[in-house]
Amino acid sequence: MLRHITIYHLLPLFFACVLICIGFPIMEHFITNEDDVITYTNVLIEGKQDKSRGYYTNFKIGDQAEIDLISSIKSRDQLTLFGSSEFNQSNYCSYHYLPDSVGIPTLGIGHGYHQHFSILCELLAAHDYLENSKISIFISPGWFQTKGTNSEAFIEFVRPNFLSRILENPNIDRELKIEVGKYIYNHEKDYGQISHSMAYLKQIYLDDLPTISIAGLNSYLSENIYKTPYKLQKVTYKTELKTISEWNNTRAKNQSLQQVQEKFLSSVTSNKIYVNDDYYNKYILRKNGTHKVGKVKDVDIANNRELEDFRMVVKLLTSKSVNCSFVIQPLNPYYYENIDNLGSLMLELTKELDRNKIPYLNLFVSSKEEYEPGTLKDIMHLGNYGWMKINKFLEKEYYDR
Repeated sequence: MLRHITIYHLLPLFFACVLICIGFPIMEHFITNEDDVITYTNVLIEGKQDKSRGYYTNFKIGDQAEIDLISSIKSRDQLTLFGSSEFNQSNYCSYHYLPDSVGIPTLGIGHGYHQHFSILCELLAAHDYLENSKISIFISPGWFQTKGTNSEAFIEFVRPNFLSRILENPNIDRELKIEVGKYIYNHEKDYGQISHSMAYLKQIYLDDLPTISIAGLNSYLSENIYKTPYKLQKVTYKTELKTISEWNNTRAKNQSLQQVQEKFLSSVTSNKIYVNDDYYNKYILRKNGTHKVGKVKDVDIANNRELEDFRMVVKLLTSKSVNCSFVIQPLNPYYYENIDNLGSLMLELTKELDRNKIPYLNLFVSSKEEYEPGTLKDIMHLGNYGWMKINKFLEKEYYDR
């Protein structure tokens, strides 16, 4: 008799209480439309902008890096730089030099393998703040000899909050959401298990948003990763000019460039390929006294994933009227052979930028005669002389107007 009461009366009552206590509060966070497609109410990220100078290698520190990126893009007086392994701690890097010497608040984002598709997703996360924002993207030729943004970099730079913001923002073109979903679909095997926002974006690519069951709601909510939109508290940037006080004088700029180049040349004592001594001895010099030689592979322009991602970034920037620019970096022609193999790629990049009337600084050269020593500190990473040329370009684009 007791067993009968437990099975047919107490257990149903217990499950009913659970549904009331757990299920209903969960449902309060969701809206079900006529097609039973579930959407969530975004959780707020709130905080003050910390950085108006310097850079983040990625977003691993959490919400603060995310707040600073969105704040930088939202601010019309701050410059946001996207790049990769050329970003370092040198005082001549634009995110240090421009704030210190020109008074332009500048934030950099990136390290190695931070390529166009990750950048596209970061821009989409800030979609509603893009118009008239100051943004410059540093392009590395090596990106176009990869298969595009790799799985590790995507996870590292495309925050869960960014993905949920892309998913839910009705102002983002469906075509772009499809592209994000396509990327997730093609790389899903690399992740083992994907989040719900990733699954929904993948489903947009495959068909449309799926209907999820009540049983799936608890898991969906418990991930606690949907922390958008943002409530940002802008911090006023106080300019502290300290690097070169005469930088605003054209003659002083040219003198500074020359001094930085001469300093680099005097520091290169171990080689004639204009590479930092430590780098040369560690990575280039062979035991027999000769040095390694790099070979540049031909680039398939017709089927290049990175080039397609570049075009999507350009299209987004122009469609949102972003005050944008690009910097095309070189390779060291004293180390690399067959640099001409990148000629057609460079033509495609510059044609696309010219067609969209986007200003750019093209530091790429295909011969030793064209190369200015010190532009790179090794075989592919910017040296202080290269940074100074970039600073001059960025100041002209964003300050001397």
